[in-house]
Amino acid sequence: MNHDEPTGETFGSTMRRRRLDAGLSQRALSQRLIELGVTIDQAAITRMESGQREPRLSEAIAIAEFLQFDLMQVELDQPNVSFSGAMQVGTQKFFAARAAIDEYLKAAQQAAQQFKTWERGDPDAEDDGPFLEHVRTLPGSEPTHNATAVDWSDLDWSFCEPYVSAVLNGLHPESP
Repeated sequence: MNHDEPTGETFGSTMRRRRLDAGLSQRALSQRLIELGVTIDQAAITRMESGQREPRLSEAIAIAEFLQFDLMQVELDQPNVSFSGAMQVGTQKFFAARAAIDEYLKAAQQAAQQFKTWERGDPDAEDDGPFLEHVRTLPGSEPTHNATAVDWSDLDWSFCEPYVSAVLNGLHPESP
C-alpha cells in the first residue's frame, strides 16, 4: 500500500467503491465483518458510505483491511481532513499533553521537596504521605486557592486510561 498523497476520495466513497469492486452488498459486507469480530450492521455501512456517519478507528481499520485499501490514502467525510492528517494532529496533541504532564510532575516533585524541607528539614526524605494527603484534599477547592476549576465529569475514563498509560510510558520509557 502506498502512503503518498491522499486520493481526494472520502472514506465512505472509497469503502463503497471497494465493496462494489469485491461484488459485495452492504448486507454481505456487514456479515463478513461480523465474522471477523467487528460488529457493523448494514444501516451503519449505509450511513458510512453516504458520509452521514464517521467510522470508529477500529471499524475503519477493519474495513480498510478487509476491502484492501490504505486509510492514509482517503479523506474523512469532513472536507479536507485525511486520516493521515488526523493522525498527525492527534500525535501533536499527544506530545503536547505529555509535555504538560511532565511539567506538572516536575512541579509536584518540587512542591513535595519544599514541603519535606519545611516539615522535616530534608528535601530528600522518603515519605511523601503528608503532602500527598494534602494534595488529595485539593480537588474542588479551586475557588479557595484562586485557581481555575477543571470539570472532568464528562470525561470517559475508560477511553482515557490507555492514553494516560501511553503518556506515562513516554515519560519513563523503561517502564513495562
